Amino acid sequence: MSYNELKTKLKSVGIHVTKINSSGKRIPLTPKEAQDKAKLFKNLQIRAKKRGIKLMYKSKNKGYIYKSYNRLTNELKKTYNNFGKTDLNDICNETSQSMTTRCKKWRCENKGSSENEGISGYQYLESIDTCSPIFYNIQTELEPPQVVRQGEVRGSASSSASFGG
Repeated sequence: MSYNELKTKLKSVGIHVTKINSSGKRIPLTPKEAQDKAKLFKNLQIRAKKRGIKLMYKSKNKGYIYKSYNRLTNELKKTYNNFGKTDLNDICNETSQSMTTRCKKWRCENKGSSENEGISGYQYLESIDTCSPIFYNIQTELEPPQVVRQGEVRGSASSSASFGG
């Protein structure tokens, strides 16, 4: 494929065929850089295809058109953001998979929080097969931590007698 054909194909999918040099002016890409961008776009298409995203869409005017670079990256981001949530939800709601450790862990971590009870979330403990709450680290200002020096006993009469009396 010639350099001009490659440039037109890159333009058609929304990839710039120029770059900015150090003085701030736009100059055309070298053939090697254009091939690298084409390879990057092809790999993006392969990743999208593996995730089940269609590479073409039906246009109002021109029939079927390949999706642009930005459109494919946005659709890939959407699928990766929702990946663990919907898939495990569907799997764990089936009766055959309901008691697996993975589903128990997912249900436990998605219980949410209860701020009234001081719970920030839940954690699944595989060793004892239970879901335990994670509490907020609450320190009261009424009782500051007491430092006990070596050889000193808390609450002794000798420490309270030092106020003079």
